[in-house]
Amino acid sequence: MVSRTSPWGAELSPRNRTAKRKSQADHGPIDAGSDADKGRSGAGRTPVIAGQKSLPDVDGRSAFSRRKRALVAAFVADLGGLDEVSTAERILADKAATLTLQLQALEARMEEGDTSHTTLDLYGRGVGHLNRVLKTMGIKRRAKDVSPGQRLIDLYKLEGKIPFDEEDETND
Repeated sequence: MVSRTSPWGAELSPRNRTAKRKSQADHGPIDAGSDADKGRSGAGRTPVIAGQKSLPDVDGRSAFSRRKRALVAAFVADLGGLDEVSTAERILADKAATLTLQLQALEARMEEGDTSHTTLDLYGRGVGHLNRVLKTMGIKRRAKDVSPGQRLIDLYKLEGKIPFDEEDETND
């Protein structure tokens, strides 16, 4: 038999919430300047721009917010700076910063000993998501030159690991 009460209580059940939310403003088109339009028009409000205040009621002074702003700025700088970045790229930079911070939080949990399958699964999926966002942004891997430099070659010759050539002796 199915219980008719929700686990979160009767006052928060979906049936009661939707019944309380419905008002005349929720039905039909909204006329500009009407009571239903108050709070919806852009008068006196600034639009939310990617990379700035992302949520209207969130205080941006927390450590999370500061670190996120720094990461967004770094991603935008990698893409060429604010003048070169589109709105979509700024939004992706914001999402990449959020994913990065959440992955760092999961890493901290794992360092404290929480290596459960759930944590590892979340971490693995988060890394995959971050990888896809970064690839979409255009941040790509760059091949690193791993060939030995001349100083290393000279060191190996001095140690006898590489034989001297006759022309090496004449140059020295």
